[in-house]
Amino acid sequence: MYLIRIYLQIGLEEEAIFYLLQRAEAEHQLRSAFTRGSIRGWIYLEANMNNILLELLRMTPGVISSRQGVQRNLVEFSDWLKMLTMHDPRTVFQVGSWVRVTKGKYKGDVGFICQVESFVEVLLVPRLNPPATIDTSKRKRTALRSKPELFDPKTVRAVHDIEPRCGPEGIYTAWGFKFESGLLRKAYDFHSISPTADIPSSLFSLFLFSDHPLIRTSKFPKPEEWIFEEDDPVIISSSGEHATITAVEPGQLLEVSLSDGSGTMAVPWSDVRKVVKVGDFVEVMSTGVAGWVDRVDKETLHIVEKVAGNTSPVKVYSGQSD
Repeated sequence: MYLIRIYLQIGLEEEAIFYLLQRAEAEHQLRSAFTRGSIRGWIYLEANMNNILLELLRMTPGVISSRQGVQRNLVEFSDWLKMLTMHDPRTVFQVGSWVRVTKGKYKGDVGFICQVESFVEVLLVPRLNPPATIDTSKRKRTALRSKPELFDPKTVRAVHDIEPRCGPEGIYTAWGFKFESGLLRKAYDFHSISPTADIPSSLFSLFLFSDHPLIRTSKFPKPEEWIFEEDDPVIISSSGEHATITAVEPGQLLEVSLSDGSGTMAVPWSDVRKVVKVGDFVEVMSTGVAGWVDRVDKETLHIVEKVAGNTSPVKVYSGQSD
């Protein structure tokens, strides 16, 4: 028996496996056929290659053939064990995981997995509106990326002159895409995403503002620009309790010691705020803005900005301080 890699059109892997396993007889000498999920564009056969099996492969949906016959090659025996011990991407990428898109329009953006099958469905902050300017400094005109913004049907009507269709549970459809609680629901194969341990604070805030049911109960990764250190005083937003950071570890939780002496606990990044008082000098790391806190309104800091040694009128910044 040999382990043989068969080349296919991307997206037809599962259909090809089903076809082969339904039609193979003893004479085909096909012991097994499988795909590795995230590896798109080919399937694997444990078989003795013969003319009868080759004829079956020529009729199999998606199998690539040329004048030389079915496109295939042997997997080296030393790689067999690696094939058998590969991680199933459906166990690596699960509902509730945060991932970074690696291909396409949303490359680099962070999303939330809401469904896993032979592909994943990810919730993303949409980039719908055209950018305000186009970079013409180079020979090749390069369109700048659209700003990430939550989907709003009124804005879409005004800017794009289309009427989004509203379906059950307030899910909108426009341009063939689905939007839930202002977020885009988009399908990707396992090649197009990667795990992530952090998220830009701008996307972090927009995911929170969406109030999507799945997002509401999720554990967020650490915002990239946030700087938290041991012994920093913080407030637990959900309870209003004061605490002190005892450990900052990679991941979705932060360890704090409660100020009332009742012990330590792990809290998600979305539930912790730095203690900021009027008169404190702060810097917003995501924008580079620095100045003095003039007023604190729950999630909003009013800052008197410092510019070239002078102070400017009060500016307002939403979200947690960095």
